[in-house]
Amino acid sequence: IKSNHLAREINKVREGLGIKIINTPHPLDRNDVNSGETIPWFSKISYLDSKGVMTFKFNDEAIERLAAFAKYSKIRFEYISLLKNHNALFSYIFFKILKDSSRYNIFTIDILEFKEKLGLATKYEKIKQFKDKVLDVVKNEVNEFTDINLDYELVKEGRSFTKIKFTFEYKPEYLEQKSKSKYLKTPQIIE
Repeated sequence: IKSNHLAREINKVREGLGIKIINTPHPLDRNDVNSGETIPWFSKISYLDSKGVMTFKFNDEAIERLAAFAKYSKIRFEYISLLKNHNALFSYIFFKILKDSSRYNIFTIDILEFKEKLGLATKYEKIKQFKDKVLDVVKNEVNEFTDINLDYELVKEGRSFTKIKFTFEYKPEYLEQKSKSKYLKTPQIIE
């Protein structure tokens, strides 16, 4: 990022992270699909340009929810630090947790629901704009900078696109590296 645009880009990331939420079933009745709880990830995010310092304060209740995923997934800072787009960051974390916790590699979601999760409910009304400015950017950044290969397909119902079918899988080199690290950690018995 050019230095004269750095603060603007950091503030975009700050604002994007500020609207990230966790939606869960209501704790008093988890089977009631009409009830639920929404918790913001952060209680405070600040950026001080004169010092080049960004601080995050996680919402304590969000930490409890996010900690539940810690046993299922490990997200490496080296991957997320390279993602420039906040939509790519959110998507990568989502697909990484989904892949590690459930072994799914296909996920279909309503376009409006996905836009809402990204905080884009009122933006990119034309599918071409949404595809070019969001979906292609997310796909390109996740594929270039992370351990996941991501692709998507827009699904039509009737005459218009209504859903997005995402496919995601670990890159072969990541699986090979993961396999080698497990092998190296296995104690060997020499007779």
